[in-house]
Amino acid sequence: MTFALMRGYDHINVVARLDPVAAVRDRELGERIRRYPKIFPFGSPDFGHAVQRGREWRIGALGCDDPSAARYGLAVDLRTAAAGEPDPATAGAMRAAAARLDPEEGEQLEKDEWEIGDRRYRIVRVERFIHFGDRVLEPPRATDAGLAGDGLA
Repeated sequence: MTFALMRGYDHINVVARLDPVAAVRDRELGERIRRYPKIFPFGSPDFGHAVQRGREWRIGALGCDDPSAARYGLAVDLRTAAAGEPDPATAGAMRAAAARLDPEEGEQLEKDEWEIGDRRYRIVRVERFIHFGDRVLEPPRATDAGLAGDGLA
């Protein structure tokens, strides 16, 4: 493939540097995708929130039935984080956002993204799905959490 805007570059390699555990999980995922290539939706989605610091996103919480419940959960986490926040301005902004997401009176603010201090918070939707291949559902993976030593891997 040639790239019109990048003359002279006919091939670009993209490499992610993963820690050893993530590399094993990625390799196992690739093997499972080849073995179980079909993906089907499964059940209702989960809602929760994610937190970005720098360029990295982390899931803060999941398990809510709808975005509104996820906003209430984010409010709880913001209040908890504000209690340990050393910067008074950031702690105040966290408490103010929590008060809008979980007000004592009135309606919840339907806002799904907040930038507070050096962090970004976002309400997220997580779809559930199953891998399926040759009339067989994907079994648990060796790298799935909680499976080490219980004989299921």
